[in-house]
Amino acid sequence: MSVVIDNIIFNIDFNRVKEDLMINNSEDEEALTQMIIEAENIANPRAIYREVYITEKGKDYVVIDGLKLKSRILSKMMAEVKQAFIYVITTGRELEEWAAGKLGILESYWAEEIQKVILNNVVNYVYGILDNFIDGETSSEMNPGSLADWPIEEQLKLFLLLANIEEKIGVRLTNSYIMLPAKSVSGIKFPTKSPFENCQLCQRKNCPTRRVPFDQKLLDGICKM
Repeated sequence: MSVVIDNIIFNIDFNRVKEDLMINNSEDEEALTQMIIEAENIANPRAIYREVYITEKGKDYVVIDGLKLKSRILSKMMAEVKQAFIYVITTGRELEEWAAGKLGILESYWAEEIQKVILNNVVNYVYGILDNFIDGETSSEMNPGSLADWPIEEQLKLFLLLANIEEKIGVRLTNSYIMLPAKSVSGIKFPTKSPFENCQLCQRKNCPTRRVPFDQKLLDGICKM
């Protein structure tokens, strides 16, 4: 059964945002502060998750409730895993509509960055909840579309497993498998012996959202398995 998380707590570190956006005058600082206050009041982040069990594994897939998630890397990372959590996390339609109303170039840019900060906060909050349920010392996650090995089309299967996501938290999947609101994240979280990030296997250079460096040794090791 899927579980919805409402009333998600998040905090925007104004000083960090100010530094990242290189705010250096009082007028911009005042305008940015006002926008952050607006965003905090308007945002209604939500999440949905479900505990699942892997019933079958192959060289390049895992099976959950009869649905085959096709990814060699996912299969290798979950080789010893039986329990996992699938999820969708969103900052909400309200925040997206607020950001869309900012028509000036600077305000639009600030709104985009504020949304990213809120999404990062919300994701960390939900991950903290899921970590309490995971049987293991540490956990990792994979997200469809983050690596070519697990394409974005696989997002549909997570939506089918969670069921009625738009009705429950307001997130829908387009015909091209893009989530709306755009500031949404889907994935699967599972116990691992050591932390893993999608970025470790991504060779894209100069990625603005990279969390950890590319790890050629890890990629070579998985390919040989």
